[in-house]
Amino acid sequence: MPLHLPMSFSPRRRQAIFVISSTVILAWLSGVAMVGAQVRPPAAPYELVLVTERGFALGGERKWIEALQKAGIRNVRLRSGRGGETPGVENTGTEKDPRYRIVGILRRGNRLVVSGGSYTMSRIPELRKWIDQVRRRGPDAAVGKPEAFGLTAGELAKLHEQLAGRVAVATKGRPLADVVTDITRAIRISVDWTPAAKDALREADPCLDELKGISAGTALAAALRPAGLTFVPKVIGPGRFRLSVVPTRSAKEHWPVGWPPVLETTKFAPGLMTFAAIEARKTRLRAFLDAISQRTAVPYLLDHNALALADIDPDETRVDLAARRTFYLNHLRRALRPVKLEATLKIDESGRPLLWITTSRRP
Repeated sequence: MPLHLPMSFSPRRRQAIFVISSTVILAWLSGVAMVGAQVRPPAAPYELVLVTERGFALGGERKWIEALQKAGIRNVRLRSGRGGETPGVENTGTEKDPRYRIVGILRRGNRLVVSGGSYTMSRIPELRKWIDQVRRRGPDAAVGKPEAFGLTAGELAKLHEQLAGRVAVATKGRPLADVVTDITRAIRISVDWTPAAKDALREADPCLDELKGISAGTALAAALRPAGLTFVPKVIGPGRFRLSVVPTRSAKEHWPVGWPPVLETTKFAPGLMTFAAIEARKTRLRAFLDAISQRTAVPYLLDHNALALADIDPDETRVDLAARRTFYLNHLRRALRPVKLEATLKIDESGRPLLWITTSRRP
């Protein structure tokens, strides 16, 4: 039997986008975790172990040691290679008081290879910057070039772990400041706010979405977005981060509402690939989305900013679908296309799938 969706739903008051005031307010908001000025993390002690590869020019290692010391890179130790060794960074101290052993390989061609890249003598100043980064940010900063937010792949993975805890309380309709407080307390990561962000939070409408069950990072990004806010992570030590909440307009990068999936849809969101017969006649958009979400066990989030700019009210916009049997994701796309909307499948920091509903209209 086809699934017949309801013709109507109780209308709800449309939530307008909050436009951020350019006025800077210096008052602190009560009930929201805030911290003072950022302090650069101290540099941990280290030693650089140079391992000579077979075939490396005889006597060339001494020139490297002299050049490194001249550039201010101290605590350099030299030894012959044992074969099959690879560059790396090891913490020989404790988590509280780290001490890093950095192993670099001197290879033929007069290059020093560390886990952060390959360096010639002319690039020793860059090597020193990399060593300083490792000393302040730990082994996660040792591998790869900076990616999003200036974090390496290792640091992003670590931050994802810390933001993967799922929201445990209901959020929809509650004061946004209370929702943000609950999320940030649960993740145990310090949060600071610019004066303009504090002002925007104080004036914001209640939380527009039910975020219970969604990971903290995605939930926080979704909650802040309608208020014109976003957050940017910063490293404050090995495996330690701080989130800075800022007006979206002032941020070069925004923490996204969900991330691109790495698996096929059938593997991480099988409900969306289940076949069913659906017919919808003049059905309110929100009712349709609720029904699809319930049947597929995949939550959805609305891009409230884009919908408001396009004058699309999910409680008033209607969708029509002729009776047809296909998989749920196809039903969803068929319903959204005529009303100039699209659904993007994403995952949160815990790997849970979600649907991001936004406009297909482009400026």
